[in-house]
Amino acid sequence: MKNVWVLVLVITAVAVVAIGPASAVVGAGIAPSELNLGDLLRGGTVEKSVKIFNHGDTDVTYTLSAGDYDGWVSMYDVNGTPLESFVVHGGGTKLIVLRFTVPETAPNGDYEFKVYFVSKPPEGGGAGISIKLPLNVNLTVTGKQRMQVKVLRYEATDTEVNVPARFKIAVVNEGNVNALLGFRVGIVRDGVIIDTVTMNETLPIGEIGEIEVSWDTSGKPVGEYTAVFHLDVGRDKILAAEKKFNVYDRGTFTAKIDVIEAKTRSAIQPGMSKIDATIRNSGLIDYEAKLKVEIFKGNDFLTVVESDPVWVKTGEKRTLTTYFNLDEPGTYILKPSIHFGGKVAILNDTTVTVTTVAVEEERTEEIPLTSLSSAFVITCLVLALFAWIRLKK
Repeated sequence: MKNVWVLVLVITAVAVVAIGPASAVVGAGIAPSELNLGDLLRGGTVEKSVKIFNHGDTDVTYTLSAGDYDGWVSMYDVNGTPLESFVVHGGGTKLIVLRFTVPETAPNGDYEFKVYFVSKPPEGGGAGISIKLPLNVNLTVTGKQRMQVKVLRYEATDTEVNVPARFKIAVVNEGNVNALLGFRVGIVRDGVIIDTVTMNETLPIGEIGEIEVSWDTSGKPVGEYTAVFHLDVGRDKILAAEKKFNVYDRGTFTAKIDVIEAKTRSAIQPGMSKIDATIRNSGLIDYEAKLKVEIFKGNDFLTVVESDPVWVKTGEKRTLTTYFNLDEPGTYILKPSIHFGGKVAILNDTTVTVTTVAVEEERTEEIPLTSLSSAFVITCLVLALFAWIRLKK
């Protein structure tokens, strides 16, 4: 009988070790859970994005299945690369683009079907939990072409001399074909059109788009102007409206900057390296910005390097990059500064050590066994050892 108890304890411990990694938390979701694609022509295409959530602590690989509608839907990443499968890391999310294409032979009518994201078994043939995320799809196949674009908003911004004036229009394509948009803005001064700026763009079905054009104010007189907005969709004119805007003297608006991050490696090998600075334009005027870095060795000034100038719009975030070349081993001091809109933002000094020895990054791997499982295994092994000693006596 005692031998049986010993055997049970040993088997229990081994079983816990075997199933420990498989006892990870599992949870998944999809948003949105339903897509209403509206009216589509035979041969028409529309793209929609869905986000897959992994609430568990292990990576999950998914494939796509649509049953009888497999030929209607294909899968891509956000860069447009076709996908056969994709991985959602533990605790993470993944944005997937689905492209729906109606076959030329599809009859007119309403369609409702499900698309599934199905998890693949883990590599190595281990046990795992199957996940099947459903996505409801509704659409209507029609033989009638419908072009419908709705204007959401349009705006003109005040500016300064030598800073471009910007004009924007936001629209949504509510039709069942891609819309060819012709956007133009006439610039009026004292009742006379003095210039026109244009932009043509194609807006896919169901998409919201923003078109922006700019007008060069270099050498233009200060004062009030009128922007006359026109939007054509094919041969149809769907917008004719006006907005006032002003061109002010240079320096009227205060240029502001938020430095979000500035970084470089503290230990490098001889050769080319770089320093990055991420900024946000928090002011009311667009400006040109560049990163300058003065390089010292001890108290000796060596050189100054600078990034290419970058145009930063109001509210926009950009990264400035400056490259430098340090050939001699030693300790260097970098003094970075950002020049923007006639102002200078001084950043903290950075010390860089140039060494001939490569610097390796350390990485710690987590053991895929929970603390609770580990404690239970140890307890079982101790009990098994204690029972074995008792039997020996």
